[in-house]
Amino acid sequence: MNTLQNVKIVTAVQNAGSTTITGSVDTRGFSYAMVVMASTVDGTISSVASNTKIEQSDDNSTWEAMPGLVTGTDFTPSTASIAATQPKIVLGFSLKGRKRYLKFTGGAVSARHTVAFMLTNPNDGVASATESGVTNFFML
Repeated sequence: MNTLQNVKIVTAVQNAGSTTITGSVDTRGFSYAMVVMASTVDGTISSVASNTKIEQSDDNSTWEAMPGLVTGTDFTPSTASIAATQPKIVLGFSLKGRKRYLKFTGGAVSARHTVAFMLTNPNDGVASATESGVTNFFML
């Protein structure tokens, strides 16, 4: 089994700046999730990190915070300066015992940010670019 073949990538949100970053994804059929928040600027993540949380829902409308994934309550991100070429936040966690939908929320910032969900360990294999959530899918 090729590990990369069994990944679904969902770009949940892109903001133009100065808005709260929020995006959600349906995790049905997957066992593990990684959430990556990237930015177009260098610097710290203090404004985003101070309000970052992952929430879960059964119906994609009523949300509750996931224990262990709320900043200030469960963890404190580094305040070190980070290059624009590096992800600002990466959260990885098991989906076992979780609800079907996940939502990422981050604080308002003044630069463009993107949040992507990477879902892995599917119940059934991911066999096409469409199922993987990408336009081009190359296996070597």
